[in-house]
Amino acid sequence: MLGKVISIRGKHIHVHVEDRVEYCTLKNALHREKSDQKGAITIGDSVEVNDNNQIVTIHKRKTLLQRTDPLNPRKRQVIGANIDQVYITFAIQSPDINIPMVDRYIMAAQKGDLTPILLINKIDLGKDNDVEELIKIYTDIGIKIIAVSTYTGQGMDRLKELLKGKTSMFAGPSGTGKTSLINHITGKELLVGELSERIQKGRHTTTFSSLIPLSSDTFIIDTPGIASFSVFDLSEVDISDYFSDLCEPLGPCKFRTCTHTHEPLCSVKEAFAKNLIPSIRFFSHQTIINEIVHKESLY
Repeated sequence: MLGKVISIRGKHIHVHVEDRVEYCTLKNALHREKSDQKGAITIGDSVEVNDNNQIVTIHKRKTLLQRTDPLNPRKRQVIGANIDQVYITFAIQSPDINIPMVDRYIMAAQKGDLTPILLINKIDLGKDNDVEELIKIYTDIGIKIIAVSTYTGQGMDRLKELLKGKTSMFAGPSGTGKTSLINHITGKELLVGELSERIQKGRHTTTFSSLIPLSSDTFIIDTPGIASFSVFDLSEVDISDYFSDLCEPLGPCKFRTCTHTHEPLCSVKEAFAKNLIPSIRFFSHQTIINEIVHKESLY
């Protein structure tokens, strides 16, 4: 029987089969397959289930969102599969938006053939010019961005329209309001936690990923908040491609392999000094390239 994985809780895997949900386990042979992936199965996987409610086949994934496993950088952790679009969810403040993490998510989505959409929540807490600046910066590089507030309802109708006919994942750090957004969309009350004032990071309100059907062709996936996110198998070429806009004002650098960090005759550093490129793009690039070149902390 063909099914779709809708949640994973330890060894118990919930699979939507036809018009019902079955509690399934993974066939031992799939557990033993050697892979660089942490865990054999993920939310959104298309699977075959036998009469004993064993998952015997995991079909090839059309798209996936993955990150480097925080406990083993040689392995990848797949967050979700067969997703159309990922809503990279951050708050304008409380906690403050982390631009390098935003950019890592976008690069990971693009590498996995998903459409990244930047979702800025809690805009009722921010200043209009802060939101407008972010919208312009990301729109200019071809990333769709939506600003919403569950408190005022601003932007929620547009968000609901964009969800129709798609499988969409809400991903991002804790405390950014992912579960509150999904509550607003579904009309159901899922668990919502409080923000830790001491560290200004949201407590994990969602402890496992779950796929929620909104209609026969519309699904949303809620995910636990992630404190750190690094892109698996990220290369300097990936970074250069994503940040290619930094070279537009003054053209390419003198040296083809320039990382825009310490090299002489760097057009990007010159453009930054002349205020020709957004500072948050420049500093985000510096943070991410240092992770690759100098093996600095990913967090």
